[in-house]
Amino acid sequence: METATTRTISRFGPQSEETLSSADIHACGVDIAREWMEQDGFRILGVCWLPRYNPQIIAEREGRLCHVIVRTGVHPYPGFLGNEEGLACVEHAAKCSALCYFAGITLVHAAAADAGNEGVTRRPLRGTGFYVSCDGLKIMTTPERIGDGS
Repeated sequence: METATTRTISRFGPQSEETLSSADIHACGVDIAREWMEQDGFRILGVCWLPRYNPQIIAEREGRLCHVIVRTGVHPYPGFLGNEEGLACVEHAAKCSALCYFAGITLVHAAAADAGNEGVTRRPLRGTGFYVSCDGLKIMTTPERIGDGS
């Protein structure tokens, strides 16, 4: 997965004054993570766009099962995973003999960012372009698992 990348996307139909829902924003992040993973050699086995279910992406790479948790935020709030939820995801992945990854994605309204209009960057509108920022897949584990190869 690319790191610290930015690009413009339009995914949600014709431009309007309708604000994207939280579900739309989350689905956009999942799609972006999936696309990047495919480009990076992951074989996608399953995708879930529902934010309340983890993992969002199940994949395989180099013979290892991978669970990927995706959280998508809108500038200035990055995609975030809380400690308790993160630990539950790591434990679930371990039970499945999978590696656990986190993809924190941030969307920025492209035209507003280009114009320096900070207020609009916080209000994503349907059908407008976005810059995408992501630091790549971050492996998640616990101190107990470091060194045991899982």
